[in-house]
Amino acid sequence: MRDVGEHFDDYALDHHERHRQEIDRTQLEVGRFNSESFVWLGHELNAAVAKRAGEELFSAVRNLYRTS
Repeated sequence: MRDVGEHFDDYALDHHERHRQEIDRTQLEVGRFNSESFVWLGHELNAAVAKRAGEELFSAVRNLYRTS
């Protein structure tokens, strides 16, 4: 999802040097949202889960910093 999002123009034009050759421009149009999740290109990003994971990572890094 990240690679396609960052290089959207290459995928939209079916550029021959795009990283994921199996993804073509027709797949870019189909996605869906609900209150917590974004589903696109066969993958789901749950914002609540991602936020919780980010907070846990931040806490772990902060704790390591404080103990060093």
